[in-house]
Amino acid sequence: MNTFMQLQNEAIRLQNADVPVDSDEGLKFAKAYWDMITDFTGGDMSMLPRLIALGQFQNADHKGKEVQDIANGYVEQALGVYFSRLGIEPFQGESEEEAE
Repeated sequence: MNTFMQLQNEAIRLQNADVPVDSDEGLKFAKAYWDMITDFTGGDMSMLPRLIALGQFQNADHKGKEVQDIANGYVEQALGVYFSRLGIEPFQGESEEEAE
């Protein structure tokens, strides 16, 4: 959970500093975030929907939700560029509803 919080704070810092998601720093962040996810899930992508749901409930208060929304916006964009550069689609086969 500490790693998740550190990466969430880093996403907010990058967002506030207007660091492009396709920059070296943005891609380095995306790799670190994805590594955290794969370490946590042990590579079992079927756990992603539950992990995402857990992350959304972690900050139940209004201010926490706003902070998480800012972080998630950067995370989603950075991961999108990261996966595109790698030529992979890790969520392939999931419905949009499951991914949310």
